[in-house]
Amino acid sequence: MKFLLCISFCIIVSTFVLGQKRGAVWCFGDSSLVNFNDTSNITTGLSSVKSRGSCSSISDSVGNLLFYTAYDPTTTIGGKDPVKVYGQNNLVIANGDSIKGGGWYHELTTIPYPDSDSLYYVFNIGVTLDFGFYYSIVDMSLNGGLGGVIQKNVQLENFKTVDCLSAVKHGNGRDWWVVFRRFEAVSMPNNDYYIYLVTPSGVFSQAIQSIGSQNSTNAGQISFNTSGTRMSFIIYKGSVELYDFDRCTGLISNPLTIESESSMAPWPALWSVEFSPSGDLLYVSRIAENSIDSSRLFQYDFECYEHFCK
Repeated sequence: MKFLLCISFCIIVSTFVLGQKRGAVWCFGDSSLVNFNDTSNITTGLSSVKSRGSCSSISDSVGNLLFYTAYDPTTTIGGKDPVKVYGQNNLVIANGDSIKGGGWYHELTTIPYPDSDSLYYVFNIGVTLDFGFYYSIVDMSLNGGLGGVIQKNVQLENFKTVDCLSAVKHGNGRDWWVVFRRFEAVSMPNNDYYIYLVTPSGVFSQAIQSIGSQNSTNAGQISFNTSGTRMSFIIYKGSVELYDFDRCTGLISNPLTIESESSMAPWPALWSVEFSPSGDLLYVSRIAENSIDSSRLFQYDFECYEHFCK
């Protein structure tokens, strides 16, 4: 294992799962907007996001921002459904308020509706508020191209989840897989992955896959490599795991534990995980838990692990 020490905390953001230029514009943080359409001339702007974490944004196939989602922290404090959908004009789109969710970090993801030029799914999970798994549908053909929410808060599951919602494109190039994990309680660890298949006909649950290490925290992240054939899962308490993923069947296999969950505090405080563009390296960020420790970025080289060598 190789690791790099970093002076500042690094949050790694994944955009590969959207393909083309669907992930070219990021809206996040405190009113931040970054446009990666031209990587030789990256530009910045302002958004309506005022969020410490969960947010998602999506562009059209040529990189024009369509809409973005984020939770409203003032609404979260009030105990109401806090997520909102904002248009290119940074205003909430029609019916785009009161989306369920919470103030965590990986509770939202947005994907195109298969075989549609105007519809999009916004998926969200509830870690500490609005327990469960939900979706809403945005129709960008409405309101002169500014869009509107035509279905909202459709509930598919009603249990607590780990903060790790993610999505990856199906092997057929049209459909999608949406993946997350269940959380019971610290005293009731599990290794249950919930996978949903998204097709032009709707959203369909698949068989629960119990694989890999038991997890006893609701703070984690799932990430896929660029080709969608490998998946990583980390948790706040220190576990780093790698899997093979079959994009045609949605099956997870060949679990490999790189780091094990810590049983004692202070926790390793692992926060974000992402593959390199080539898929040969994995990056994991660790936040500082006190004034003595420093934030760190760890680099794992798969050549060190025979399981992933071809």
